[in-house]
Order: sequence, then C-alpha cells, then structure tokens
Amino acid sequence: MRASRRQPFLVMTLLTALASGSLATAAPASSASACIGGSTGASAQLYGVAAISMTNAWAVGHTGNGTAHTLIEQWNGISWCKVPSPSPGGTTQPSGLNSVAATSGTDAWAVGSFFTATGGYQTLILHWSGTSWRRVASPDPSGARKFNILTGAAAVSPTSAWAVGHYADSSGGQATMILHWNGIKWTQVTSPNPTGYNDLSGVAAKVGITWAVGSGGPPVETLAVRRLGATWQQVPSPNPSAGSGPNSLSGVAVTSGSNAWAVGYYANGSTDQGLILHWNGSAWTQVTSPQPGPGLTFNILSKVAATSATNAWAVGYYGGRYFRTFIVRWHGSSWRQVTSPDPGGPFGQSIIEDVAATSGSDAWAVGFYGIGSHGGTMILRWNGTAWTQVTSP
Repeated sequence: MRASRRQPFLVMTLLTALASGSLATAAPASSASACIGGSTGASAQLYGVAAISMTNAWAVGHTGNGTAHTLIEQWNGISWCKVPSPSPGGTTQPSGLNSVAATSGTDAWAVGSFFTATGGYQTLILHWSGTSWRRVASPDPSGARKFNILTGAAAVSPTSAWAVGHYADSSGGQATMILHWNGIKWTQVTSPNPTGYNDLSGVAAKVGITWAVGSGGPPVETLAVRRLGATWQQVPSPNPSAGSGPNSLSGVAVTSGSNAWAVGYYANGSTDQGLILHWNGSAWTQVTSPQPGPGLTFNILSKVAATSATNAWAVGYYGGRYFRTFIVRWHGSSWRQVTSPDPGGPFGQSIIEDVAATSGSDAWAVGFYGIGSHGGTMILRWNGTAWTQVTSP
C-alpha cells in the first residue's frame, strides 16, 4: 500500500477537536527570559526549525499531552529549552505550529493553525521580538468555512516576511494561500491556482527572490510559483510519474537567482520515491535523488536547506512498516545519503520534518520518533563530520 505524505499539524488534531468549549482569547506569552521546565510528552512533535547562528536556533511544533498546544524550543548554544508561546485554542481546542523563520535574535516568525470552538481551522502567526512570543493578527480567507492552514514561513527582514498554506475556497475546492508581512500587518496576496485542489507547503525568500512550492490536482502534480515584481506566477516543474500517480513538492530553498532546490516525492509504480528539483535560473529540472534501498514502500523528502551552490541538505523519512530518518547532502556535483540516527529503533518510527543550516559544518534537523508508548520530539545536529541526536525537552 502506497504511503501518502503526512500532513503537518492538522489531521491528527481534527479528530480531537470536536470537544465543546469556549474559544479562548489568545493572551500574550510571558517573558521568555527563563525556560519552561518539564517534558513535552511522548506525543510531542517538531515540524519546523530555523537557525540564525551556531548559538541561536528555533524549533516549533506541538505538545502531545491531551489537547495539543503550540510548542517552541530555543537553542542557546549549550542546550535546547522550551519557551512560552500562545495557544489560542485554549485548553479544549488544539493549536500547533508548522514552520519558523528568523532574521535575527529579535525577529522571528512561527506559523500554523488552531481549531476553533465553532468547528474550523484558522491561521496562527506568532512573532518573537527578542523577549516574548506574541500572536499577530492574520487573514483567514475561507471565511465561514474556517479551513485555513499555514505550513511554511520565510523572512527577509523585519519589514518583509512570507507565510504560505491553503484554504477551502467558495467552490468547495482547496486554494493556495500566500500572506505577506510589510512591517505593519499581514495581508493576503493573489496566488496561482491551476486546478481545483491546490496547496503550498514551503516558501523560501531572499532580497528580490521568492519561491513557493506545493501541489495541485487532480491529477496531483508539482506546483512551483515565483514572485515576479508585484505578482506571483506559476513556473513549469517536472512531474516524473507522468500522470500515473502523485507528484508533490513540500520544501524549497534558494541561495541566488540561479540556484534553488525543491524537494518532495513522486509515484514510481507501487512505491513513492524522493523527488529533487533544481532551478538554474531558467528552468526546473529533476536531479537524481538517492534511494535508500530496494523492497521499501516509500521514501519521502520533507524539506531542504542550502547555504551555497555547493552545500545543501534534504531530509525526510523512508521505510515500509517502520519509518527511518532520511538525510541526503549536495556537495556540488551529486546528492548522497548521509548516515543519521534513528531514535525509534528498528521497530519504531523516526521522522524528520525540517532542516536548517548556517554553514557546511553547522546544521539542524527536527522531527519526532516513537516506539510503543515511548517517544517525543527529535533534534539532530550536524557538526561537520556526523549527525548526532541532541537532547530535546
């Protein structure tokens, strides 16, 4: 049976969000000058990571104790610790974060969604000012349908940031959603929707260069869009399964106008295989992606990070009945698989959701693992020689 791409914070919480209760007003987070003690729980998961320097990084997701709440952890150069974060779903409705982006120690964004007491998802955007995380107002284009999900974030400066995802449109389909921060407020901008069911999962931005990727269908095909001037336009992208199965992109990274990467998966017969695309300044082309071994049900690439034309990382998971971490690296000529820890062990689940890098010798990968009733958040670090697991709250 083919494995489908797991959605970030959404499907799991939808099943637990039917409990009645009043929608709590999102209160500002308290000062983050001190870490929060205690465990995040065996079901806590991390979906996004951003690194500013070797001594400052962020990871976001949701807790797993009862009703899900937002989870934010910070690396201070010595250890990771939990930092207070708003959960507008309150104590009865779930809240979660899917992506984080940062430009400095006083400017970071985390995006996701929360479930409302009236029965729907709304966008959730939090901002770090250097002392605390606070909720910032964000558009919910589905209106009464209340199905608004943010899955990707990118920041260029304190006056320019992007968030992408999808929402339920008026025709009953699913439309791409792109939001922009101009230094004062978040607004929705017009985005391409080539089919009836579209989504954007990742976004990457530098000054003058912004890409977002996802999928559209049916049939499910890759979707790459680029900001040109004041508008977003779809750019042709390869679909190696050629209509015989899904093709999907979930992560994108850019270092220049002639160097960008996008990753995801595509159907290859009865299996799903990792998909890597490269932008050379004029077109997207497929690049050979390592396959971890024969006899596997799938391997999927979730996200990608790049620091230069000769250094990039792509991460995800592979397996059949059990999931293993999957990390591949670009050295300038080819992608190669790199050994990575599997804290879930041979009979458990180990899944990487995101990666961030500051240099060739400093990178982070985050996700979660589980074996029986044991598990929780997973943080891996690259020190220039090997990937090792780092203690996570």
